[in-house]
Order: sequence, then structure tokens, then C-alpha cells
Amino acid sequence: MKDKKQIWIVGGMIKGVGISQYIFNTYKYMQNKHGENIQLTFINESGKHDYDKEFSDLGWKMVYISPWKENPLLYFWQWFNLLRKNHKYINIIHFHYDQLSKFWPFLVLKFYRVKNIIVHSHNSANSDMSKRKFMMFSHKLGKKILSNMKIYRLAVSTPAGKWLFDSSAFKIIKNGINTKKFRFDEEKRGDLRKRFDINNDTYVFGNIGRFKEQKNHRFLIELFKKVLEVYPESKLVLVGIGPLEEEIKRYTSELGIQKSILFVGLRDNIPDFLSMFDMLLFPSLYEGFPIALVEAQANGAPIVYSNTITNEIEITNEIVSAKLNDKNDWLNKIKCRIEKKSNFNKRKSDYKVVKEAGYDIGSESEKLYDFYVNLIG
Repeated sequence: MKDKKQIWIVGGMIKGVGISQYIFNTYKYMQNKHGENIQLTFINESGKHDYDKEFSDLGWKMVYISPWKENPLLYFWQWFNLLRKNHKYINIIHFHYDQLSKFWPFLVLKFYRVKNIIVHSHNSANSDMSKRKFMMFSHKLGKKILSNMKIYRLAVSTPAGKWLFDSSAFKIIKNGINTKKFRFDEEKRGDLRKRFDINNDTYVFGNIGRFKEQKNHRFLIELFKKVLEVYPESKLVLVGIGPLEEEIKRYTSELGIQKSILFVGLRDNIPDFLSMFDMLLFPSLYEGFPIALVEAQANGAPIVYSNTITNEIEITNEIVSAKLNDKNDWLNKIKCRIEKKSNFNKRKSDYKVVKEAGYDIGSESEKLYDFYVNLIG
């Protein structure tokens, strides 16, 4: 029996984060299809243990590196020791990143002359950069270091590629999903509305995302206050957790609209919630290529999203952009989508549109696997 190829995957495995979801789903598919050829090792830099059970059930090895933000010296030392002991056995090491301030591993990889280094850009900006000058300096230094190394560059979208790689060439790998899993389900829609005591004729807006500055929840709450002036019986359902959750809850109370908003936390039945929604609102300050919007389009849900996100995300004809933080423009786009009305039969078939556009996890995982094969045979 031939030796399995050693592929190392680097990222932060946190539930509710798009990059983590992409990593888990993509490599789970790859393992099921090509597990006899590859041995996967995951390097977790987040300090979180969210996926321990799932990884254990799949027989995957997880190596923990202390977060760079907490202790840069320990971060570097752990990476150095890990690569010192294992660099000879690595066939591919694949970094799933949204910024390059954590450039230490690349220096160690260069020292040990490790080949087949892949850097995969998953975002088009990083809000922490504007607040932390040292972080921005480190990010720019990381980009400079990578520009002088032989690496393979991947990105989820054109803006994401330009964010990390500037003018260097990169290959786009789309964020694939299990399209059929997200098909609109009228029965699940009714079940969830009943569980949360929401009438079938109530218009439900939704948002899925971690509570952090990038997702722009404060603007979303202010926008929904204006929506309630026009559609007073509507509801807003917020799916996710995060460091700003309590602050956003307090803000809803300050605006006096807390009875119209549901905070439902982290959920693993996202397809059901998408079916429950009548419209998804997605006002992020920036994104690489948000999986949540691919999933929502597979569900056929009408979507209004911020124009700071690449329009490459527009797969179906149920999605429209609005000017970032311009409440009047958002309200006008929302009114247009409501007047257009949603057709449940059409929603049930939109997953096919998303699949045919090349966003099925099967085809995109195979594309990534083929990329690996071309590198190492």
C-alpha cells in the first residue's frame, strides 16, 4: 500500500466563522472521497476547542498553536518546534488566512526549505488593522516576505486575492456548499415559526453572522427600526454568537425594539432558519466571499447585502446590493424585494441554479484536490 500524502491545513477552527465552516466541510468531503490517498493534519491557531468532537469522530489530528495575539513569542516557538520535528514529512501545507500579520511560520518554512506552501485568502479586509498599527505593520511585512517566496496563491474572490497578494497572480477556488441540503423546505419553515411563536403571515427578516464589528450589527438594528415604521408587524431573527452580542442586545433595548428581535444563538440547522426567513439582510463592512450568502441563495431567499462585498456573490436573481450604511437606500431595496413577493416553488428550485453555477462542495473540493495532486502527484 502506498504511503499517504501528508497535507497540513492551517487556520482557526471557531464555530460560527465562515473560514472554519469552509475548512471543515471541504476537507470532510475530501476525506470521504480520497481518504486512502491523503493524511490530514490541522493546525489550530485560535485557542478554541469548538471542533474537537467533530475532528475526533473523523479521526483527524488537531495540533494547537497558542494564539499570536495572546503571546507572539510562544506562537513563534511552538511553530518552530513543530516544523523542526516534522518539516521533512510535509507534502503540502495550506494556510487559510484573512491577513498576514502572523508571518512567523513562513520564515520557519523558508528556513527548512519546505516546498508546496499554499496561502488561501478568505477575506477582502480586516477591521482590526485600523485599530492596531503594529498589526498593520506586521501584515504589510508578511506580504513583503511572501512576495519573495515561492508559494501558491489561492483566493475565494478577486477582492480577497488582491487584499493578500496585491498584483501577484492567484487562482480562485469558490466556496462550495452542499447545495441540496439548503433547498427551501416549507414544512421546516412552519415548524420553526411555530416554535418561536411567529405567525405564518409575519414577514421575517434574518441575519446569520458572528457578533463582531465586521458584520455591522449596529447598523442592522438601526435599519430594522426604520423597517418597523413601514412594516410594524415584522420580525428580525439574528443567528450567531460573538463578543459584541450583549452590546447589541442592550442597543435594541435602548431603541425600544427588543420585542421585535430574536437572538437565537449559534445553530446547526441553518437551512431550516433560511427557510423560515422571508429575506436575509447582510450589511457586512467587508467579506471575502461569504458562504452565508451562497447558502441563502441555494435556499432561494431574497437578499439585500452591502455593496462593499464583491458582486461576484450574485448567483441567483434574488440578491441585490445596497450602499453601505445608507439606511434610505437599504429601505428602498427592501421595499422592492417585498413588493416583488417570493414564490415558494421557485425557492425550492434555486439550489439547482447555485449548483450549476459551480458552487457545489463536490465540484469545488475536487478542484482543490486536483490542485494538490498537480503539486505532489
